[in-house]
Amino acid sequence: DRVSVEGYIKDIITNTPVGNATVRILEWHPGILWGAPYSVDKDSCKTDQAGHYSISDYARTKYDYTLKVTGLKYFEDEGYPLTVNSSNRINIVLFPHGYIKTHIINKIDTAKFIEVLFSPYYASEEIFRAGFINTFVLSPAYSDTTIVTTTVGAVQTRLKIQIYPTNYVPDVKVVVDTNIVTRRHDTLYLDRIILR
Repeated sequence: DRVSVEGYIKDIITNTPVGNATVRILEWHPGILWGAPYSVDKDSCKTDQAGHYSISDYARTKYDYTLKVTGLKYFEDEGYPLTVNSSNRINIVLFPHGYIKTHIINKIDTAKFIEVLFSPYYASEEIFRAGFINTFVLSPAYSDTTIVTTTVGAVQTRLKIQIYPTNYVPDVKVVVDTNIVTRRHDTLYLDRIILR
């Protein structure tokens, strides 16, 4: 039984081709003794400078097959199902990395800990991808700290900083709630001084 797949990989923000990305066919096997299913790389290729990829692979129909795509400075994407005994044409868009380096100075001495949340949005939808850490808890509430997070580049990101004077959630106080626009494949630098 034959599986073939081809298509184009592009940047979702700029719609430009993503060259030299790795496209893999994953063959999924049932878990051992009721364990979680696991995948094996069946075949792979690199995209050309136009973002085009093409894989022809022989497969057994008792397994499921999906695509996984990774590109330098992009969040990986996976889970695209393939149809066995068919030619699959799948175009995929990748979200670019962006980086936020945030310097926080806390001058509220009653804070027990601080929670910093980053929420990127694209087309009004919140985005989550493997490798993106959107929540940091600083405990104790350091008076001066810097954190760096990898987020989605060139989109609007909500930055929310909350102070917890106790261990009880109802006591939380939001001290920063703002929107920022990140940079594609680059670092955005933020300084936030939290006053009484």
